[in-house]
Amino acid sequence: MRPVPRRSSSFLSACFTTALLCSIGTSISGCFDEGAPGTAAPESVRPSGDLVAVALAGEGRAIVVAARGEIYFSDDAGDSWQRAHVPATAALRDLAMADRRQGWAVGEGVILRTDDGGATWRRQRLPGEAARIRLSAVAAIDGDRAISVGEEGVRLRTADGGAVWTDVSRRPQQPGEVLAAIADAVCPPGESGDCWSVGSAIRQTRDGGQSWRLEELASPVDLEAFPFGFGEVEIAAEWAERWASVASAERHRTDLHWQIEADLSELEVERFSGQDDPLALFELLEARLEEIRSVLEEAGVDPDRIELEAAPAWDFEEYLDDDPGFLDRYWQARTRSVARGRVELVEELSLAGVAVDRRGLAAAVGGGGRIYLRPARESLGASLEIPVPSAWKLETRIAPHALLAVAFGRQRMVAVGVQGAIWLSSDRGRSWASLVSPSVSPFFDALRDVEFSASGEVGLVVGEQGRILRSQDGGVSWRPLAP
Repeated sequence: MRPVPRRSSSFLSACFTTALLCSIGTSISGCFDEGAPGTAAPESVRPSGDLVAVALAGEGRAIVVAARGEIYFSDDAGDSWQRAHVPATAALRDLAMADRRQGWAVGEGVILRTDDGGATWRRQRLPGEAARIRLSAVAAIDGDRAISVGEEGVRLRTADGGAVWTDVSRRPQQPGEVLAAIADAVCPPGESGDCWSVGSAIRQTRDGGQSWRLEELASPVDLEAFPFGFGEVEIAAEWAERWASVASAERHRTDLHWQIEADLSELEVERFSGQDDPLALFELLEARLEEIRSVLEEAGVDPDRIELEAAPAWDFEEYLDDDPGFLDRYWQARTRSVARGRVELVEELSLAGVAVDRRGLAAAVGGGGRIYLRPARESLGASLEIPVPSAWKLETRIAPHALLAVAFGRQRMVAVGVQGAIWLSSDRGRSWASLVSPSVSPFFDALRDVEFSASGEVGLVVGEQGRILRSQDGGVSWRPLAP
């Protein structure tokens, strides 16, 4: 047996120091230089474990993330894989590539950056206490700008490639309030800075994540506003009958809330408002709201699912010293030429994935196999800057189980989820069919993510147990690559 040559203590010390610096993500020469003279060729491996995210940086370059903190990359669209050099991390949840070389991966208390197409990654500094920040998704606008979202409503943004990440999260409005988790985010290709996030709500930013606004969600049932007579609170029988009919038809929907509100007429405000004493108007508003609530409960609506919008501001005096115009703005928002009441059905969202195609069609998927669509902005409206309806609408429910991700291929929209679900649409989301293919044997592992190349031709799906499927025809057909 040939003896193993002994290394000097100084050489071993240098190796240990280099390895330590590399393990914590320090950028030093030779850390991850796979092409350095005398180094062995990277060993081909197979991604394993729970694969949670996939990205394609070009037609051949693919990158996948495993929940336990490993990253793999491929130069042949998934036929063979190599393990990336990654600083030690607890758990990873998502990744996004801005182009063929630049991208980010995020997880529990960590953001990683790559500048070589996913072969090597380094840590970036998080704002505040990193250990408390649990990120679930990242979306790249370009090589400099990106956003990341996660648990407890956290929202981060960068405009300098990640040198500085800024916390732009909405702050709790009440003591003890815990903000809902944000599950996913997407930024369509281009330089506009438009991005969307989904979870218990859908929000959009048009400035690269600096500010966010709540997106409109179309009501599943159109309930017209109804009038109140001058100084009256009674509701006509025809409206009560209409609500009872809707409540009966939607009684199986446990995800619906009934939002109610009431207004005042201009004449009522003029007649009933005393000098700096709005109590009579507040009493009228409250009586109308309670009447609407009572009629809904008699119609069979669960009281816990009735929500008041813009209740009377009985505590208005607490605001006047700091905000003298508080009451004026309140009356402007609650006054109409004719007093009216309104009942609206609002869906309780639980969304896990979102995608936007190059034409602006947006899709979000989530619990109960639900798919929401937001129509693309018409080219005429875009060119003339004419507002067009852009409310999100529940398009269909395609599966009894949760959907976790959605993407746009050149030929098909693809949605994936638990129980091995793969659903395809050839008409931009209006109808869907479950994948049936002789090359894909039935399985029940959850599929976590789906992504297509920029051309929309090559697609990859990843999931539990190292499962990977590939399409090379825009999403029409799929075949397993692993296991």
